[in-house]
Amino acid sequence: MKSLLIVLIAGVLIASCEPSVVCTQEFRAVTVFNAGLPLTKTYTLDNTNGDTLAKYDIWTAETYVVVSDLEMNRIGTNQTRQFTFFGERNGNIVCQEVYTISTDMCHITKVSGADTLLCP
Repeated sequence: MKSLLIVLIAGVLIASCEPSVVCTQEFRAVTVFNAGLPLTKTYTLDNTNGDTLAKYDIWTAETYVVVSDLEMNRIGTNQTRQFTFFGERNGNIVCQEVYTISTDMCHITKVSGADTLLCP
């Protein structure tokens, strides 16, 4: 009886601990479609500290990555931050858009920002 009580108490203590986080195997990226002329360079700035995030290769001919799960270590978990996406053509900034991105323990999520830009 005494050993059963100890097992029950141990079970309650273990069950009361914060559960571990289990992340899905998906990879998330916030992308933007450009309805204008193709861009020659894109990059995203972290508005909090001015850092430039990884410069991505073009996703497709008209779709560009703003931010992805690759930046989770840089952004941190359970954060909401603003980022500015810049599109250049021949060394000139032709479009920019501010995005609000939140993170949980595993992935990024777009809170606000355009799905489509018209970069002249």
